[in-house]
Amino acid sequence: MFKIYNMSKTDRELSLNFYKYLCNVIGTEEVVKTRRKLFCALDSVLRHPTFTVISSGSKAEGVDLNGSDYDLMFVLESFQVYENMIKVSLFTNKTPIIMDISDTKPGFTKLKLFDRSNKYLRHIIQFAEILEKETYISSKLFREDHMPDCMIIHGPCQSNPDNTIDFARCVRCEEWITPAHPWIYRSRSSWPDHRLVMSVTAMMEQNTVPDEGYVFERKRKKGISKDPNAETFWADMPYYVEIAKAKEQNSKWGPKKIIAELKLGLSERVVKTVLSQYFYDQNTDCLFRKSIDLNVHHRRCVSKNDLVNMIKENHKKDHRKADTIYEALRTTVFPVVRETIKILFKTEVKCQQCASAIDLPKTTTTRRPNSSYVS
Repeated sequence: MFKIYNMSKTDRELSLNFYKYLCNVIGTEEVVKTRRKLFCALDSVLRHPTFTVISSGSKAEGVDLNGSDYDLMFVLESFQVYENMIKVSLFTNKTPIIMDISDTKPGFTKLKLFDRSNKYLRHIIQFAEILEKETYISSKLFREDHMPDCMIIHGPCQSNPDNTIDFARCVRCEEWITPAHPWIYRSRSSWPDHRLVMSVTAMMEQNTVPDEGYVFERKRKKGISKDPNAETFWADMPYYVEIAKAKEQNSKWGPKKIIAELKLGLSERVVKTVLSQYFYDQNTDCLFRKSIDLNVHHRRCVSKNDLVNMIKENHKKDHRKADTIYEALRTTVFPVVRETIKILFKTEVKCQQCASAIDLPKTTTTRRPNSSYVS
């Protein structure tokens, strides 16, 4: 409830009367919260390994108005949407879909299949269209797929004839995509509150969506890493090593031969992508990420444990902090994402001296008592 103490007596009475009227129409705060919990419980009961149910709209928000419909989202868990090809995990069990915002209106995107091999194509063939040798998802065919005879098309949803239920089938993108970045600093008069905006941003930074090393500031003072998500890379690293090692030991082998010999069940496109980005050095017995710049050295690929050990060794030198360690490693080691280094530093480096310094409040004076800067 808003603060009304600075209002005049008349405005205060009008505000309270309007609040009571809304409570009678919509329900009290406790009633609204109870409705929300009921829909959350319903979503949990309806959850399935192949899809996730999300109740949305005014009813799920606890606002049960006369004439309002029930909005239901079915998120298909067999698909994963990525903003671009760089972030795709080549060995995921889900069908990778790529966003294409060229020639689209703001807030809209085209979705195309990352790999047209039979492994993925069979999952979307019923609602796919081929345009300029690319396989796109047809929004019309996607809406109509598996639609019961008793339902009709209503915008992006399947609805019943009396429009009391809107059912939308969805695919998930677990990234804070580039077009959404301006939302944080968008000019707004009241809603949403600044604290809510910061809360949403904090959820993203705490791995609610995969962290890609973005630094959300109005003016970026630190560069954004172009390395892919580190956890995704480490999950796929054994496959990269196997493919690159096979190519190094048998230089005449092409993608088809490598697929046949290793029996990984991959498409030629995936193997070509790996070979274009990585190579294996027999002298050092290491995998390297190829440099696209002649003035920049190839970077050695390291596992998560190796990176943790490197962070610890760098910290021992002169109690280096995460940002300094990032700058020291980013030109020689792959993958190095600033936020990943920060997380590993906080969780793996056990230094009481640094922990004590970090935990000090910003207002605490940390200089010596005889310092001329003591306030």
